[in-house]
Amino acid sequence: MATKKTATSKAPAKTATPAAKATATATTAGAGSVTAFAPSPAPEHTRVDPESADVEHMKSLLPVGTPKPVFSTMALVHGEQAVGAQGRREGLAWNRQMDLLWALGYPEVLLIVDGFPAESGKQGHLDYWDPEQNSAKRDGDWWVDRCFRSSQPRVLGRAGAWAVLWELQNRESAFALPDAKFLEITSPGHLDPEVGKGIVAGCWHRDVVSPAALTVEALAGPDCAVEGLLVLVANPNLDEEVRWQALRSLRPVARRLTASAKALMVSRVTALTKGASANITEAAGILIDPMAYARAKIASGRLKYALSGLDWLDGHDELVLRCQLESLADKPDIPQPRYAFTGGEPSLLAEAAHFGKYEGRDVGYAYMRDYTSLKSPALLGPQLELLGAKDFRDRMMPWFKAHASDLRAELETLAESGNAKYAKLAVSLLKKL
Repeated sequence: MATKKTATSKAPAKTATPAAKATATATTAGAGSVTAFAPSPAPEHTRVDPESADVEHMKSLLPVGTPKPVFSTMALVHGEQAVGAQGRREGLAWNRQMDLLWALGYPEVLLIVDGFPAESGKQGHLDYWDPEQNSAKRDGDWWVDRCFRSSQPRVLGRAGAWAVLWELQNRESAFALPDAKFLEITSPGHLDPEVGKGIVAGCWHRDVVSPAALTVEALAGPDCAVEGLLVLVANPNLDEEVRWQALRSLRPVARRLTASAKALMVSRVTALTKGASANITEAAGILIDPMAYARAKIASGRLKYALSGLDWLDGHDELVLRCQLESLADKPDIPQPRYAFTGGEPSLLAEAAHFGKYEGRDVGYAYMRDYTSLKSPALLGPQLELLGAKDFRDRMMPWFKAHASDLRAELETLAESGNAKYAKLAVSLLKKL
């Protein structure tokens, strides 16, 4: 990231919001009791529970009797009217709302959580997202750096999201502020779309473009995030890498637009990048016509690069699957969760077979955070391996317990399988469920 620049401290402008309302209570099956949810200002149709390992672990950390957290994102504001919704695959995830979010570009989306951490102030966020307390040091990492690393969940507390926006405007660490100032800049509010557009349009380095766009989108919707990204694309004075990253960041967000808004975006990108450099023209081409881009790469023998366009199609295309399987055979460095949507079960089975060839802890985080939001049993073996790993054991167990009834039959099958490693892990887990 670029060197930090001291700026006059200012908080993103907020408008008053209606009093946060509690999510409707839900009846607990068989008990006749009710489960309370934390108050949240998020509209009902923007709420979604990934039911992933990361999220189930977060729920397990709350004190007994604490209202359950509410997860939401304004990326869902257009719902079934978003262009990506037509690719929705029923039963892909643990619930219908997550089926929709996968169709709209998950996991490249940010969720906002209300009711977590239990202590909503500065220390509560630091204790969970930054246990080493690096963000509390004036010369330490920015909050935006730490919360968008590969090891972090794609979830931020509402106060944490406002801290990200403050840092983007002030170019210094929000968590180096005194407690009172931190509470002031992260108090609940509504992000004005014009302010959100300005925050994205003000990005000065490639590393902050995606965090800015996703955070603004999560709080104010995809339309203002797109407007801000288009301002970056239109600015010929910016570093080319910033403009390239803006075009890259438009790919997932575009799936959350309405059809008319996306058509207008494509038209503007076409005009803004006419006569641009080869890199900018290529990035624009992926956005404007991903299939044409992919076929051109395949024709030139560069199949691996074709996936840059194919990742954002609706999937179940033979060409998409062939490219993904060949990419997995070519020893990719990191998992590609988006393949789960565009390639389906065959791609997941190939991913499972490749699990042992990855290196580094980031692999485990991708499996724990993204793949566990899927209902498919294809990756159950690798997920059992994570349960047995010291770094992930505590984070995986709440997920297995939450989905015990759904996973039991598959675990019993694995326990009787010829795979000695998975059989042993499955038998051990079944005794604990």
